Amino acid sequence: EVDITNFVEQQKLIVEALLAATNVNSIKTDYLSSISREMKMPFKNITACIRNAIDKSESEIAREQLEEAKRYVLQLTEIVNDIMDISNLESKKMQIMNTQFALTDMVARLKNKFKQYYTSKKQNFVIEQQVFHDSCVSDIKAISRILANILDNAFRYTAKGGNITLKVYELPSENNEKGFYRFVVKDDGPGISPKLLENIFTPFYCCVDGKCKSESSGLGMAISKGIVDELGGTISVNSEIGKGTIVAVDLPLLLTNNKNSGAEYLEESCKSIVDMKILIVEKNPLSILVARRLLEKKGAQVYLAENGVKALELFENSGAE
Repeated sequence: EVDITNFVEQQKLIVEALLAATNVNSIKTDYLSSISREMKMPFKNITACIRNAIDKSESEIAREQLEEAKRYVLQLTEIVNDIMDISNLESKKMQIMNTQFALTDMVARLKNKFKQYYTSKKQNFVIEQQVFHDSCVSDIKAISRILANILDNAFRYTAKGGNITLKVYELPSENNEKGFYRFVVKDDGPGISPKLLENIFTPFYCCVDGKCKSESSGLGMAISKGIVDELGGTISVNSEIGKGTIVAVDLPLLLTNNKNSGAEYLEESCKSIVDMKILIVEKNPLSILVARRLLEKKGAQVYLAENGVKALELFENSGAE
């Protein structure tokens, strides 16, 4: 026989402490969300007053100082918006608003959003897209926010003259109603230390010992992770000091009626290719993966060549069949 009275009492105290901590955290989250909403209107009014003062000012020096003040207010507004977003995510109050949109249009708007940023730093921004179904249904604002947060970090920490790449791929899928898309942001910036990488999705982690490492709120990646989770996707970060950072986001998106898409054309043309031998000449691994899977699914025998020389050799040595 063992007396478990003390053990039961300890368990009871632990449960009570956990409930109290949960309640305090909930109050904190609600408070942050509430105060953030209350602060948005004053910031908006301040910005309007500054713009009015700029328009009426005849002094060049005064206008420059007012423009600088406006930038600071906009920076504070972005931090307040981040706090409100992370609060909504923590309290499960974020609402997904599904609409039909075109991926290529969304990417074009993102490029335009950061144009002034990367041109001022003379950075090279490259966008690569390989999408068969361009028209999708999801929360375009949420997806844009994910990518904007990631791109903002890439542009912010990459030096002048550096390189940033955004790649958008549609992954192979046998589901006709849902597509799987991969968004990859790559930069050749300074990279992220292992300790910071472990806590990259922890809110406020950029602020250590009361000192923020940048002018941002430190919530961008935490917000992106929260939104990705809400959309049923995954996000990963790989980085090495001195070699840059790669952030990959995989998202499932509902498909609309994508007529004339490359995938549907290929599906239509593959109806009678059973046992046919087909040679693919292609360097892009994703292109090979998509085409090979579709063709082999329809019964074709697929051969690969990475360039014209290899293709000619295979063709000349293929025999009469």
